[in-house]
Amino acid sequence: MLLNTLSLFLAMAATGSLAAKAIPPDITFLCQDMPDICTNICWAMRCANPTIPGQLTLDFPSEKVRRQRVESSNCARCSSSSTSDKINNNSSSSSCNVYPPPETSESSGRQHVTRCVPVEQQAKQDAAMAQLVEAFRRNGRRSFRINLGNPGAAGVRYCLSEKCGNDSREEQAASVTSRLA
Repeated sequence: MLLNTLSLFLAMAATGSLAAKAIPPDITFLCQDMPDICTNICWAMRCANPTIPGQLTLDFPSEKVRRQRVESSNCARCSSSSTSDKINNNSSSSSCNVYPPPETSESSGRQHVTRCVPVEQQAKQDAAMAQLVEAFRRNGRRSFRINLGNPGAAGVRYCLSEKCGNDSREEQAASVTSRLA
């Protein structure tokens, strides 16, 4: 009896200490609401070569620097009507999603992945990032972890171990090449 109780106590202590060390993500993007955003993030984390991590560092850039980072990532291609037609089934609204996000120090280099996405999805990600930036600015934190909620949602690619064949909507910086998995 004492041995069983001791074993149970040790098991609970070990399990409890492991659970206590699991650190939750700081931001979660819901893939059912933004499948193209999740697809771009999954491409960056799984398929880009080298891959881009899901733990990033905020550097709180000015709006001018943030805009320069987006512009330097080849996002102008997303404003053409032919690109918009392909994305939204003839919708005229498209935006460019950049990973890593332009609010991060990792985005200041040449390693980034872009995807033309519906403007509504980009607006949702921008709003979530703005909330994260404001909260982290207040408490002095900089490093954050990204999570994708429901990565198996309709329209999401590359998240669940699918092959990394580019669907022709992913663009990568010259120093980043596709990793065929």
